[in-house]
Amino acid sequence: MNPGLEKALMLVEKHHVYSTPSYPHLHEILLQEGLLVKFFSFNGGITGVYCRTFDGIELLTLKNGLGETELKHMLAYGLAFHCLSSAPALSAYIKVMRDCPKQGFDDDVENFASILLVPPQVRLDYDRITPDEVISLARISEALAKRRINIARWFRI
Repeated sequence: MNPGLEKALMLVEKHHVYSTPSYPHLHEILLQEGLLVKFFSFNGGITGVYCRTFDGIELLTLKNGLGETELKHMLAYGLAFHCLSSAPALSAYIKVMRDCPKQGFDDDVENFASILLVPPQVRLDYDRITPDEVISLARISEALAKRRINIARWFRI
């Protein structure tokens, strides 16, 4: 199993995520994990910026006006960077997110996001379910829904 899946499963268990999380639930998880969330009027294609400072402050700044699907994706995406960052604790780290991440981009991070947004406790027949049904249930992007179905089929989680 890859690191993104393992960390997401640990976080799902730690925060008792037994259904598809709403924006307020995701925001609360980020705060409990020590990741501050702020909003800003970014121009162009920037959707968010994850930043960890030398003194350990971690901040996820998201573009004002994101729809629910993008907002949930970006919160999960930022939390994945927070949990999966391999940079030394004493270094600064900045990740600029442009538009919504596409399928195949930052695989571990996207795997983490798909598990957090549709946790294993949401019992679905992944052999028969369609991406549209997952999108409707969890309010996530099509790329993330397809990724979650593929993870379930491959890893049986």
